[in-house]
Amino acid sequence: YSLVVGFRPPAFRHDWPHPDWRLFVEVLGELAGRDRVGGRARPDTGGHRLFVAPTLLGLYGAWGISGGPAVPVLQRLNGVQPRETLRFVVNTTFWF
Repeated sequence: YSLVVGFRPPAFRHDWPHPDWRLFVEVLGELAGRDRVGGRARPDTGGHRLFVAPTLLGLYGAWGISGGPAVPVLQRLNGVQPRETLRFVVNTTFWF
């Protein structure tokens, strides 16, 4: 799940053929159930993670690219899984 708040500063507002940029603060959540192997739930799997990520979205023509660091603010894991300290997210988009 996610919640996004965006801002498009006046200096970033351009139409084609110039790139268009937007700033976001995203709250991203992952809620995973336990893995199952042979019908049995594995004890050290699944859990809940919540991240905050400042991101930048750039649009140019039919293309878009976005990305930024995601910092964990909550990690309730089932078992002894390693805790994350940082994720870096990159997404590309193409419209046709």
